[in-house]
Amino acid sequence: RRQMIRILADEVQKYEANPTRSQCLTICQKISRQYLDTFADMTPSGKVIAGGYSSLLSQLKTRLENVNRSGKFRRFRSSGPSGMAGVKRGPTDMYGCTRFQPELPPEETDDTVEEKRLRLQSTHSKYGIHGEDRPEVTDLMNTTFSLQRKHINRIPAPSLADLQTSWPYLFTQRGIFSHFELLTDVAILRALELSIEECGNAIVEYFRTKVKTADVQKILAQEATDDLTFLVVQLLMAHFKESPDGLILTTDEFATAADVETSLSLPASPRLILRGNEQKLSGWMVSAEGHVIFEGVLPTFSTGLAAVFATFYIFNLQYQDEAAKTLEFVQRDMDPSVTDDEGTNRLSLKADRTDVEHSYGETEDSLSTLRKPEYESSDGFGLEIATSLLRDVEQSVFYEEDSGSQTSLSVAHEDAEPLTEKSFFFFS
Repeated sequence: RRQMIRILADEVQKYEANPTRSQCLTICQKISRQYLDTFADMTPSGKVIAGGYSSLLSQLKTRLENVNRSGKFRRFRSSGPSGMAGVKRGPTDMYGCTRFQPELPPEETDDTVEEKRLRLQSTHSKYGIHGEDRPEVTDLMNTTFSLQRKHINRIPAPSLADLQTSWPYLFTQRGIFSHFELLTDVAILRALELSIEECGNAIVEYFRTKVKTADVQKILAQEATDDLTFLVVQLLMAHFKESPDGLILTTDEFATAADVETSLSLPASPRLILRGNEQKLSGWMVSAEGHVIFEGVLPTFSTGLAAVFATFYIFNLQYQDEAAKTLEFVQRDMDPSVTDDEGTNRLSLKADRTDVEHSYGETEDSLSTLRKPEYESSDGFGLEIATSLLRDVEQSVFYEEDSGSQTSLSVAHEDAEPLTEKSFFFFS
């Protein structure tokens, strides 16, 4: 098997020097389906585990990263986000971003990008939020990305209300996802969907068979939702003893943003607000600084979760303690398929943002408490706990060995790199 992985990696690199995880996923799915008994992940009873391709995919990606780890190889994409042909990804310039504070486009000046920002404001005044469907708005938002980052990264940081006035089309589902992809080279919604497709059922099965706490088993017994992403988040929050209100709020299915701001006590830290219930979700909103900052278009929980996660990253926000462990787990489970020259994951959110110090004053409604110099949670072990659980899930589902009357956990394949914190992300 080890030799086969090496041959496969060599053949893949003849066509793509640094294939993405999604490209490797397609290859591994086909191999595991065609050669089920040889390469598929199976229990001793012959049951296929989580699609059957996870360990093969992990080995292939690890081999490719090891081959490219010399530092001489540089990774570029043939086209950037939103079809920006010819845009190459830069090095990790700040906090794992590839374009934390990029330079102006070669043909632009400070005056021209400011003029384009004003054109965006004018379009919003004329057409409202629906103006984002106009092709020129997409082009202008891409061209002014460097100015958007400059405004967001100011010290002291502007309020989100001020940013929304300056950049109304940033505060939309499309604007948030597009900005995140330009910032990180990661299509966050797709990354989350791939992660759930690959690991969601395995995570649920882990909680069903390995975790016997009352809160977790209560959620499993209720079967209140058919949405796998929502179920995974509920189980994680129950396992970490985090209140759902620390991340998710619910309201009436017909509620408007004004209704939400009146009826709910919105905290300063970001929240995903669901309209309706688990069985019938009619929409979602994201709030921060005590106000609804934008509403979703696609009424799915995955879309809302991706949007609220992107909000933390775009605006340099610290995870709130009430949901920090769950968010850290999700972050490490969503693999963006982008690694740096040392083979480690390129995105490393919030854990070491020591350079950004924002201050809004000392009021409870400010975000100053969220923008901390380093990660910390109420018990000080949020990141470690999330990583430990992810390790347990991967080991128990994919590398389980029956040793007599007890079950022992071990890594079964030789090419696997050590199970460390950097081995995992969302969005392993």
